[in-house]
Amino acid sequence: MDIKKIFYICLIFIVAASCITAVSSAFLESQGITPFSQDTNVTVEGFTFLIPAGYGEDMTVHEDNVEDDGIISSDRTYFNENADLVGVTVMYAKNGGDLNLEIFKEPNSIEKTIDGKKGYLDKSEEVEGLYFFTYVENNKAIMLSAPDEATFSQMIL
Repeated sequence: MDIKKIFYICLIFIVAASCITAVSSAFLESQGITPFSQDTNVTVEGFTFLIPAGYGEDMTVHEDNVEDDGIISSDRTYFNENADLVGVTVMYAKNGGDLNLEIFKEPNSIEKTIDGKKGYLDKSEEVEGLYFFTYVENNKAIMLSAPDEATFSQMIL
């Protein structure tokens, strides 16, 4: 299985988790998700990202160093009470193989540079109001999920 397929399997998992769950403040509390009271920096695989205030981590999809067919991935997913999702997925080849940004290009991808990171912007076909920005840095693929393009500029530090 190639890295692109594994990457999108992770993506589908994140989208499915967001679709299955009806998120509200009551849900956040019942699941033990505590929204951050202020913008919070999180580090995934050595990369630091800002998670906006009001989002809390869903620990049921918190994964570190999961290996699937030679690909290592780590995922973080955050929800707010409006059912908005922000997420961070970092993937790399276990053998240290090179990653090329082009393998993540989809037919509807838009090439963008956001905060100095050249990557691809995609809109979810399954979930309204969910966007993805994928880029490669230090031979690791980073996929950010957010309810709008502007949030990516906040997340990238």
